[in-house]
Amino acid sequence: MKRVIRIMLVALVVTLLFAAFANAGPLRAGAAAVDIKVPAGAITCGYGDRAHSPHVGVHDPVGAHALVLDDGAAKTAIVGVDILGIGPEVRAAVVTGIAKTGIASDHLLVAATHTHSGPGHLYRVPALEMFFGKFRQDVLDAVTSAITEAIVTADSRLQPAAIGAAEGTIKNASHNRRHDGGMVDEMMSVMRVDTAAGKPLAVVVNFAAHATVVSGEPVYITADYPRGVYDAIESKLGVPAIFLNGAQGDQSPGNPTNATGDQYARAKALGEALAAKAMEIRDGIKPVPEVTVKTAYEDVALPAPTMPLMPKPSAPYMSMAFDNALLAAVPGECISEIGRAVKAELRKSGKTPFFIGLANDQLGYILTEAEYNYDFGPGQSKGGYERTISLFGPKFGDLTQSKLVELARKVSG
Repeated sequence: MKRVIRIMLVALVVTLLFAAFANAGPLRAGAAAVDIKVPAGAITCGYGDRAHSPHVGVHDPVGAHALVLDDGAAKTAIVGVDILGIGPEVRAAVVTGIAKTGIASDHLLVAATHTHSGPGHLYRVPALEMFFGKFRQDVLDAVTSAITEAIVTADSRLQPAAIGAAEGTIKNASHNRRHDGGMVDEMMSVMRVDTAAGKPLAVVVNFAAHATVVSGEPVYITADYPRGVYDAIESKLGVPAIFLNGAQGDQSPGNPTNATGDQYARAKALGEALAAKAMEIRDGIKPVPEVTVKTAYEDVALPAPTMPLMPKPSAPYMSMAFDNALLAAVPGECISEIGRAVKAELRKSGKTPFFIGLANDQLGYILTEAEYNYDFGPGQSKGGYERTISLFGPKFGDLTQSKLVELARKVSG
């Protein structure tokens, strides 16, 4: 009888091990970048003082940068797009457009870099059209066709690959715009993706700062500092770079190299500094070819809105894990305190944390209760500017933080 029990226990252990690694297999990956052809007369989106000023030209291209992963069980896409936010119209069109790739909607992570100099006109909600431009189908088509093309092209380039991740610190690349000397997030997370032969395939960079180096008029289309990231990495490695913004709700761009010159030169310098740090981190990563990509995706019920700008019952929250990377993706602009708290929880898994803001939808600013009610003093609005576009009340930050941690725990085991 004891021998039978031992045999049964061994069989159970083997079964459990097989179940744990059944989806692990040789990774395939592909990457691509596609420029957005912004239609003439489109306004840019992000600054109220130029909300009705059409762009007069393109300083540097905005685009979609995609990475597709296939672990043998499912395909997953990670996409960064040079626009202000991902509205439901954008995501819905992309889901339809990539259906032929076999990438399920709950395996699609599409996030905005939050440039304030990309195309507007992407929201059908009347209240939002006042700020982001009256909805234009041709602009939506231009944006979503570029995203779709980037994903489809990346999918067509799938090949045996290896992946890994790590994080590092960069000083003075951001500062807190709500509080002088306030909390910042100096951590950058990086994914290294190589071919099976060890050649570069893609680099993913995750860092938190508003893409607002460039402002004012005349209005030109620009990706802002992410363009410096793309160009520096792509010129050195010859492969696409994907930039994913973080918890940038209270983070303004810094000037780590004390760059001078006009605003475009300063944006380029910041991007190049971020790229240099990303390359340093990348060079220390040892990618692995056998991975399981796990995702958790949930349409989370939202609190009652504090104002009728965005009447919606739910929004998508997402987590993803593979090898030593653990991603949390939120559909809005969290302040740094929330992002740092979530990443601290993610690190407990032993994996490199990625906090990705402005992903899969756009719910406005997400604050802690203390920051939502912060008293800035006489003549200042309670909670500051960010509260005016924090649409789901003082408890929304707590809900967001707990949900992201919950989803991350589902995929990190």
